[in-house]
Amino acid sequence: MVSPLSAKKALLIDDDDTNIARYSSLLRKEGYGVVIAKNGIDAFEKSCQESFDLIITNFAMKAGKGRTVLGMIKALLPRVPLIVITNDCCAIAQTFVPLLGTCTVIKKPCAGEVFVSCVRNSLNGENTNSRQSLEVVEEKYG
Repeated sequence: MVSPLSAKKALLIDDDDTNIARYSSLLRKEGYGVVIAKNGIDAFEKSCQESFDLIITNFAMKAGKGRTVLGMIKALLPRVPLIVITNDCCAIAQTFVPLLGTCTVIKKPCAGEVFVSCVRNSLNGENTNSRQSLEVVEEKYG
């Protein structure tokens, strides 16, 4: 029997092939559908064409403009949970959460099981409510 969560689809936004391979593999092993966007423009176009249950993005990409694109995507898909993966959780939390609303911020690097747990929690609505909120997950491994 297929779990209701296994039919969920995530938009994964990252310009680093290693990150894409790692995160998409973890998501697919859990049964989630994954659509990959390698930059903000691609992500915005895909979010206009398809529906997603979750948005996962690396905040700092070479092409930049992460803040602008996230704002546009959240305006288009305001109820879709957001996971931001970054090296600098504090800057994201203080600067962009008021603009983005509810989200989970994961500090790099993080273990695969932590990432998958954050995905499950976001899809279960555990980090989502009518108020702006933030869950910061900081975990180092190596």
